[in-house]
Amino acid sequence: MEPDHGEGTQSRRDIHDQALFARFCGGDQVAFRELYSRYERQLLLYCQYLLGDASDAEEVFQETWLRVVNVSRKGETVEHFRALLLTIARNTALKHLGRRKNQNQHIPLSIFDPEGERLAGTGEVYSELDELVTRALSKLPVVQREAFVLHSMMGYTFQEIAEMQNCTMTGAKTRAFRARAYLRKLLSSWLALSEDEPETSDSELEENRTP
Repeated sequence: MEPDHGEGTQSRRDIHDQALFARFCGGDQVAFRELYSRYERQLLLYCQYLLGDASDAEEVFQETWLRVVNVSRKGETVEHFRALLLTIARNTALKHLGRRKNQNQHIPLSIFDPEGERLAGTGEVYSELDELVTRALSKLPVVQREAFVLHSMMGYTFQEIAEMQNCTMTGAKTRAFRARAYLRKLLSSWLALSEDEPETSDSELEENRTP
């Protein structure tokens, strides 16, 4: 799902998607398969990052495409198909999260250490840190987590994220930066800990719950 880095205009991909979706609305299944193939991988990743559960992610993924089919039956013009797709996926995922008490999330630690310089070590140590970051991210508000995933992991602009989250661009930036800063702070603290220092407590993790 390649992001459009131009704000307020249609990219060539958006224009092509619009034509594909119009063909699909007219009954062209080849056009639907092309749209599905183009967005399948990153839509599934988005669902997995937001939900943190493979089974739930697959369910939301399938439900999203079913809703896209329902939209196509209305025959309406869709100028930004990928924005429509992400909006449907987001709303569906949030409903699932609302029905769940535990919101586990997994992200690759390479985001914080892309060169692998600071996290070089045994698999056991890496696993311990991975678990800590996963637990910390699950404590973040969904809007912060989503803004972080969309910008840092999927390359969406803050303007696009703002439109998806129905907030200002400044608000989208703030959410993503708070999530990233919190996770980086946690990572830096962990790297500085000696073996006899206490682990980050759940009460400390809860302090960052404000969107």
